[in-house]
Amino acid sequence: FPREVRARASADVRVAKLRAEVRAHPKCEDRALALKECMREVLIEKQSEVAQEFDGIHNVERARRVGSLRQILEPEALRPFLIGQLRDR
Repeated sequence: FPREVRARASADVRVAKLRAEVRAHPKCEDRALALKECMREVLIEKQSEVAQEFDGIHNVERARRVGSLRQILEPEALRPFLIGQLRDR
């Protein structure tokens, strides 16, 4: 969800503050570099937040419930399941 991550990062108070400083002093390269670095760090934070939210909602059990998966196999059942599937073809 890159668009959501960028929107959250852009709305972050740290980024907004630095962006305002860059607008007020457009020729100051130090501020522009600080904004770029801050944005990079905030993007990483927001990406992690979005990923955690996604993981909290979307999981294998939910995928099975909504029909994206037919069943969930335990690791020890995988080999017999695959052999059975190949025999049935």
